[in-house]
Amino acid sequence: MKTAIDHRLPELLSTKALSPEDLSIGDYIAIARSAMEYPSFLWCFDSSLQSRGEPIRIWSIPLEVQPPLKVRLICLPYVLIKTVDRRYEQIDLRLAQIVRFDPRYARRVRKWLRKSR
Repeated sequence: MKTAIDHRLPELLSTKALSPEDLSIGDYIAIARSAMEYPSFLWCFDSSLQSRGEPIRIWSIPLEVQPPLKVRLICLPYVLIKTVDRRYEQIDLRLAQIVRFDPRYARRVRKWLRKSR
């Protein structure tokens, strides 16, 4: 017995976490988490947290949803990206955790966002 498949329903797409080595030119990415580093003296020299000379790294997620960014050049740990506004920016991957978008999703979102501006 065959079952009918409704092709009108959209396919479930998701992002994929990337290590810097898996990144390719042309990928559509977003920053999932970013880090800020603070000097350890801000923690009153509590040696149980970290040694005195090492900075303390705190990770956070972006407060706003980012549109997909297109990877233009890679020189690890730096990545040159193109924004939806057609501006170029650089990301330091030592301070960012990135995810890769499905290209079909990313192209549509970028197109719609450009039209809406």
